[in-house]
Amino acid sequence: MDAAATPSATGAAAEASRGRRSHFRAAVFGGMLVLAMAAMALAMSKAVRTSGVWGGLLVVYAGVSIAWDWQRTRERSEPIARTLRLQLLHWGAVFVGLLVLLLFEHSGILGRDAASGVALLLLAVVWIYLRLRSHRAASR
Repeated sequence: MDAAATPSATGAAAEASRGRRSHFRAAVFGGMLVLAMAAMALAMSKAVRTSGVWGGLLVVYAGVSIAWDWQRTRERSEPIARTLRLQLLHWGAVFVGLLVLLLFEHSGILGRDAASGVALLLLAVVWIYLRLRSHRAASR
């Protein structure tokens, strides 16, 4: 085996792995968008309680976000504690925000449709912030 062929083969394998991971993440993101639209439709129909819809979506979004940052941190051989602390702090704040929205909805300050729109916006903004933060940290 030629010694010069090994690094290029390793580089090609790494590139292929990154490509598969990118396609997988795009598919997961597409699934999350579909899930968000379904959650919005469910929350606006009066068939289910909004707390279950937004709580379930919060768990999915937080789980995917934590898993992606965990993988990125492990690949870069960085300590995981800081990443977990930041993720849990942000998603905990979203949980509190959703509780306040549900309180407003229950007390009649916000209607069901308005509360659902704000809940989806809150989830989206935090998701985008954490993804941008993760990309910025990865480019360092």
